[in-house]
Amino acid sequence: MQFCPNTLTILDEVTSRPELYLKSNKTGIEILANPEYTLLDSNDKGKIHYISKYKNIRENIAFDPTNPKTLYPNGCPKCKWKLISYIRTGEDMRCFYQCSKCKTSWSTV
Repeated sequence: MQFCPNTLTILDEVTSRPELYLKSNKTGIEILANPEYTLLDSNDKGKIHYISKYKNIRENIAFDPTNPKTLYPNGCPKCKWKLISYIRTGEDMRCFYQCSKCKTSWSTV
């Protein structure tokens, strides 16, 4: 999942070309999809690979309006804001959180 660099909205797939392009519905900008960001799951369980594989997703959790939000009991580790966006992903359904105020990201182990 990639986001428009101008509006930070989710980019839609353009499938009418041989290569995968992503397009912003708001600005019309088209970007060639980066293969690193199109992989959502794999059998590789290496810690470094696991962290880098979900880097783009983790950095944009709060910007995706489809991700659920919750009142996190202890708040953000950095600013203590309690409204947190989160997703569960991967085979082990690891939970990634992002503060909706300061954009700090963290996960459960």
